[in-house]
Amino acid sequence: MQIEIEIEAIKRENDKKKMSELNQELANLKEERNQFSSKWKREKEIVDKITARRQSVEDMKLEAERYEREATMAR
Repeated sequence: MQIEIEIEAIKRENDKKKMSELNQELANLKEERNQFSSKWKREKEIVDKITARRQSVEDMKLEAERYEREATMAR
């Protein structure tokens, strides 16, 4: 990240105020990233569950059609 590069450059200049500001900004960005990541994971779990249920419904439809064909053939 750009901020990490700036921090390394500021270390050489020994500017404690700027270093503190950049560290705080970096911490804020990491926290924001963690929140986005958590939200994405929760949403992905929901999408995965929906996908699995859709597949289950499709499997049940195919099974019902198969039973219907077998019942028709048995007559």
